[in-house]
Amino acid sequence: MNSHSKNNSLTLTLGFLIVYAVLLIKTAWISDDAAITLRTVLNFINGFGPNFNFDERVQAYTHPLWFLLVSLFSFITGNVFITVFMLQITMSVITLGLLVRFLSPSMFLSVMAVSIFIFSKAYLDFSTSGLENSLSHLLIVLALVFSKRRIFFLFYGLLYLSRPDLPLILAPLALFLWFKSSQRWTSLGLVILPGLIWTLFSLIYYGFPFPTPAYAKLASGTPQLEITIQGIAYLFNSLSVDAITIPVIFMGILFGLGGNKKEFAMALGVLIYSAYIVWIGGDFMSGRFFTAPLLISVIILISHHGSQKKYFKFGLALSIAMLCVLNAPSTLLTNYNFKDRNFSPWGIADERGFYFQNSGFMVTPIAFYSNKDYLKNTTHAIEPKSAAIGYEGISGGPFLHIIDLCGLTDPLLARFPAAYDRKWRIGHFKRRLPDDYINSIKGDKNNFNDIAMQKYYDAIRSVTRGDIFKRERFENIAKLNLGLIEKPAAYAHH
Repeated sequence: MNSHSKNNSLTLTLGFLIVYAVLLIKTAWISDDAAITLRTVLNFINGFGPNFNFDERVQAYTHPLWFLLVSLFSFITGNVFITVFMLQITMSVITLGLLVRFLSPSMFLSVMAVSIFIFSKAYLDFSTSGLENSLSHLLIVLALVFSKRRIFFLFYGLLYLSRPDLPLILAPLALFLWFKSSQRWTSLGLVILPGLIWTLFSLIYYGFPFPTPAYAKLASGTPQLEITIQGIAYLFNSLSVDAITIPVIFMGILFGLGGNKKEFAMALGVLIYSAYIVWIGGDFMSGRFFTAPLLISVIILISHHGSQKKYFKFGLALSIAMLCVLNAPSTLLTNYNFKDRNFSPWGIADERGFYFQNSGFMVTPIAFYSNKDYLKNTTHAIEPKSAAIGYEGISGGPFLHIIDLCGLTDPLLARFPAAYDRKWRIGHFKRRLPDDYINSIKGDKNNFNDIAMQKYYDAIRSVTRGDIFKRERFENIAKLNLGLIEKPAAYAHH
């Protein structure tokens, strides 16, 4: 290719990246789940600790690295919403820039790759949203860019701090590269160190090694078969509303399993992670968990050993072009008035459509809400809720104590199984509110009459409200994590 052709190709690729950046600005939004993290950030930078409710230490977020980045830059900018929008848009553009520069063998394939991300509804929706996806995408691409160097293992280890189950998607590749490594112990240390440091902090500060939502979701009280069926519904929901994401993931797996060892390992990781998504029931946010598999699948396709052959490029480009046309109304051609028109009978929603009108960067004044504005509401109240607790918590101010009936932000309810409901919705498993719980929180003391609950709640209070370095607290941390304190029979099994 001569220099003139190279310049034209580079200009075309940059043009597509600019279109992607403009589209992100146009569609940027923040979900309520993300607002849970943002309330924790607001509490943290305003002096109430990294907690969802100001009066108890609870890790209500599952993405520590994202939480720390948002906290740091929000402290600098003075505005958590502007910070989230700018961080995610910047990270998303950098991610595709790195992919084009270091992982794509030709400008033609670069344009095709960027086109997929522009027209994938799932990838576009969750390149913003306030959740950790944009950070996860950047870490995955950085890991793959440096797959021939030892720093790969550090980026792989950091995936755990972006989302605890995300390392699964690159696990086969990490094992393959680890066995090839000449310094296996150093590489293993780079993988373990980030998660180990955070887990020790979490155990000391919060009293538990894992996020509270993890405990709540593991105790869903719903049979595994029903969860798996819901996961299959999640897969087909994405396929029905997003013509690109699932087909490209399928193509990536298919070509990767037939490729070289590295491609095989990447495809195997995507396959395992996709099966895991189905097994856990997916999510109530349509497409959210398929963005990382899509990213890796695209990288497999453009780096595949046959990607430079004319018949391969032609067939792939034609297939992608057809899928892009189908997805255009919900991505490139979307306007500011779109709404959630795809709510599924399985409880799966188009979250961007649902929240955009109230949290979209270009259509609401949410970006003008400063960190100090959060302190203006000084009402002290206790409010049990089972949905939309993120924005409710932010608007309610720092002294509103929300009892999350789904247990995602509550240290007591998270440890009891949800009451089984035949009309359950994934991600929203409601708990029975124990008698005297509200009075206990209101009086800041143990007001339970049930002896077993008194004993259990005493331990929870000691861990989440007691002096951090008190000996009794560490004893209760050990007992709770080892299951040495019996749960009250009335709540242990629903």
